[in-house]
Amino acid sequence: MCLRSCCVPPSTSSVLVIPPAPNSTCIGGLYSAFDEDFPMALEMYLSHDEFTEAITMLNDALQMRWPCCLCTSYGILCCPFTLGLSYFFPALCIREAESELREKIGWINRECIRERSRVRWSLGKNLFASWVRVILVTHITWSD
Repeated sequence: MCLRSCCVPPSTSSVLVIPPAPNSTCIGGLYSAFDEDFPMALEMYLSHDEFTEAITMLNDALQMRWPCCLCTSYGILCCPFTLGLSYFFPALCIREAESELREKIGWINRECIRERSRVRWSLGKNLFASWVRVILVTHITWSD
């Protein structure tokens, strides 16, 4: 059984979980990309194009800040000799990638789908995995 499938929670009727992409890498619980396949449970809430645009924006934000191969290799291979200090460099990149991802999710919630606030995007993360949650709002309450 794959560690990825154990650590990512299943979707429910009100929360759709977008898992990591099958070929993505994981460092510190954050995956480098999320699955771009359109979930059919979203078709009443978002169009295929809106979903593709949003998930592409999130994946691009991760890729822009993801540590390069040299940085990751240096951080991991030199870890025993530097007593873990060399892992600071890839960890810094991962922290920036997560911060950028959270900013993009906030921007999507504020700007892209403000008129149709029937979904809210958020990042789910634990020690071993990360995923995107799409919270489905079945009824809209209007406030002044």
